[in-house]
Amino acid sequence: MANLSLSSKQQRQVETLIRSWSTKLTWDLLITAIKNDLGIKISRQSLHTYGGIKNEYDTAKVRLRGVSPELVHKIMQSDVKLAKRVEKLEAENSVMQETIDRQLAFINTMLANANDIPNLDLQALVKPRA
Repeated sequence: MANLSLSSKQQRQVETLIRSWSTKLTWDLLITAIKNDLGIKISRQSLHTYGGIKNEYDTAKVRLRGVSPELVHKIMQSDVKLAKRVEKLEAENSVMQETIDRQLAFINTMLANANDIPNLDLQALVKPRA
């Protein structure tokens, strides 16, 4: 028969056991470890009703997987921001490239026109500095 309630000390012991867990964690393995290490016979359903134990269990599962929910949320959020930034920068780059192409075409046209003007003396057109 399972104990119906755990004392505060027993709850802390179970939470400590979960926090120090370093291998695969399941409710069945936890129940067995609680029975063997702490001498407490309790069901998974009873453990689930204790908020601290449930929280420690969920935290340990995430820790043992190697990825925290905060990290996943942060990565996903930063990925969205980076994707938007990449789109904006690509749009800016395409606009700038079009501007550069137009300016190069204009410069090439000016050079072609300058070659067609005979005896153009650019020195005569430039005013000397005083």
